[in-house]
Amino acid sequence: MAFFPDSALAYLTRAHAQGRLAHAYLITSLENSVRENFAVRLLQTVNQSDRKTLEDFQNEGVRLVAPESKSRAITVDQMRDLERSLYLGGVERGKVKAGVVIDADRMATAAVNSFLKTLEEPPDGCLLLLLTRFPEQLLDTVRSRCISVALAPEPGTTRQFTAAQRGLVEALAAHFSGELTIGRALSLMKQFAALLAAVKAEISDEMDKEAKAETVRYKQTTDGDWLKTREAHFKALTEARYLQQRDQQLEILLLWLGDMLRLQAGWPKIDLPDHRTALTAAAQRITSSELHKRLEAADKLRQNLQTNVNESLALEVAFLDAFGPQRAS
Repeated sequence: MAFFPDSALAYLTRAHAQGRLAHAYLITSLENSVRENFAVRLLQTVNQSDRKTLEDFQNEGVRLVAPESKSRAITVDQMRDLERSLYLGGVERGKVKAGVVIDADRMATAAVNSFLKTLEEPPDGCLLLLLTRFPEQLLDTVRSRCISVALAPEPGTTRQFTAAQRGLVEALAAHFSGELTIGRALSLMKQFAALLAAVKAEISDEMDKEAKAETVRYKQTTDGDWLKTREAHFKALTEARYLQQRDQQLEILLLWLGDMLRLQAGWPKIDLPDHRTALTAAAQRITSSELHKRLEAADKLRQNLQTNVNESLALEVAFLDAFGPQRAS
């Protein structure tokens, strides 16, 4: 479940005031700025500071770690330096020592193994913040040691949609402008699948280019086993990024149906304001109870796709329930 940043910060502020703040948080969102701004605000709270950026906090006992090597990985030496700073570094009275790992999914295997003990049992008075866009890339042993804080954009903020997301919004507008039939629901599903296929192809091309560039750069200085490991890395990264993009497409389905409910309830703010006219017309054609069922079907699809369910079958069932003809009560 994703939380609005203000809501998540209010909860953690209460936890800190009550002495219940956990020692490690996994902060995730699609936007780098959202993750880093939240980390800044949390550090401002726990350290009663007016520092404005993560870099500024380095003067207050906060250590930043980010990918620096040519391979864009966080190395074991970087994580060992972080651990040493947490155990040995001093901090001003009333402040909290903290480690912030930016793009934590880029930790090399050796870096993760070195960090696990500290992540599980850090020194007293320490706070660890792991920031990532791709939590799926982190090992279960890392995720299980952190409290997850998934961040959603604040309501009313301007959302930046990808081309695939914009394409899906247009497809939904066209779909709800006509009769809701089985055939048109399956057609919408095919459009959804086609957009996903295009996204996956784009990601694969991007990862292939990165992998080839890395091979050229290191093939003279690195053994074959390392290159094979990198091949596996890029394959896993391709899959993780596809799943992240698929989640973004699923979010559009939920935003569209959610906006229809908001308009029925008379809410002034919606997530897709550019399509208010189409959404209003669609909301007037479906009862509130039926719309709730459709929203539940779309949310169930999102949950099912996080399991090993067959993707094509899950899409067909969900699109018939969420976007097909109204069923008899």
